[in-house]
Amino acid sequence: MASPCDRVVIQHDQQAQKTGQHLTITARSGLDGKDRWRAAISGVVPVEYLLHLTLQVHHELDLDPDYVVYGLDSGPGPEPILLDVDEDSWDMEVDEDFFMLGSADGIVTVANRRDGSTMQLAPDPDVSWHIGAHGHSLGMKALWRITFTQDTPLAIVNATLDRVLDGSPAIRAMPTSLPPGLQPHVRVQRLPAPPAPTARASFRPTPPSTAPGGPSR
Repeated sequence: MASPCDRVVIQHDQQAQKTGQHLTITARSGLDGKDRWRAAISGVVPVEYLLHLTLQVHHELDLDPDYVVYGLDSGPGPEPILLDVDEDSWDMEVDEDFFMLGSADGIVTVANRRDGSTMQLAPDPDVSWHIGAHGHSLGMKALWRITFTQDTPLAIVNATLDRVLDGSPAIRAMPTSLPPGLQPHVRVQRLPAPPAPTARASFRPTPPSTAPGGPSR
């Protein structure tokens, strides 16, 4: 699926949806141009995170397609990343190479590679933001991840981070069977079926009574 200007492309591989990288969003300067930035989705990502990401891309395309492609803000000075972090829910670690937030339960991490650092956050060396979840067991593969490469517009990154960090419960698409690593972290609650609608009694208004000589008062 491509934007009207053909410079932003969303691709989905349904076969890789449960475990691999199954959705990518890329921006390019033209039909034959190289990718300027890329967002990649892997695993069973909570649907709200994906929704915030794609809606923000759509919103920015409506405002300024050039900003989505080139990431250049018309405002003065560099565009900041603004994070609202609950200190009781997230632990912060700052290093000369990276900035990282980890959820208090140890499952979700948010990492940003600092400019100029050669540290890799993912197999793709261009990735500068990595958001992901993993199980508690050592060596367990990632349950899901979202990555952004270096030149992704910060408004798009920020919208996704806001939803991940806000602490509200996340809804997951429910396949017929969950990956084994995800099962310990999911509580399935069956909702009771709604009651069957009751038949409504028919009602007809009674016409006003009339008396000889005209209507009653």
